[in-house]
Formats: sequence, structure tokens, C-alpha cells
Amino acid sequence: MKTNSSLVSRRRMLLAALQGTGALLLSGCEDLFNRRHQNKKGLSILESVEGGNYRLLPSATRRDKLAQEFTEADISKYFKPNGNPPPLTMDYMMDAMTG
Repeated sequence: MKTNSSLVSRRRMLLAALQGTGALLLSGCEDLFNRRHQNKKGLSILESVEGGNYRLLPSATRRDKLAQEFTEADISKYFKPNGNPPPLTMDYMMDAMTG
């Protein structure tokens, strides 16, 4: 019979191996995602299933587990929202205008 310490160390080794594999895969994702984002057919497929995801999510989780959504009227005029203001550079403004 095996002891618990050997199981824990095996679990830790497996977890470390999975984390390392994930880190290696994610390290090359920028190029992959950039190519996917420029592929019009791939984007249309993702956009076509987005509505189904929005309908599926509430049925897969409890209602009180989803983040509360707010309307524009709920945003306070007296408190600053979280986040940073957009940068005021010409590159950013040109990108914002072109979409």
C-alpha cells in the first residue's frame, strides 16, 4: 500500500508538469491569436456561436453566480470608474477612429 506522501508528490509533479506545459503553450499564443484574428472566416465562426454561448451560460450556472450587469443610468457621475483613461496619442486616436 502506498503512503499519502507519495500521492501528494505525484500530484504536485503532475500539476507542475501541466502548469509548465500550459506556460509553454501560452508563450507562443500571441502570434497564433493574431493570425486567427486576421482570418475573416475564423472570426465569422466565432461570432456566429457567441449568441449560443450567451444563452447557454445562464442555464449552466446559478443566476446569483453571474456578475451583475449595470445600465448607463447606474453609473455614478460623482465617482470615477475603474480603469485608466484612454491615452491621448495620435496613434491611439487613429486606431480608435478606424476601429
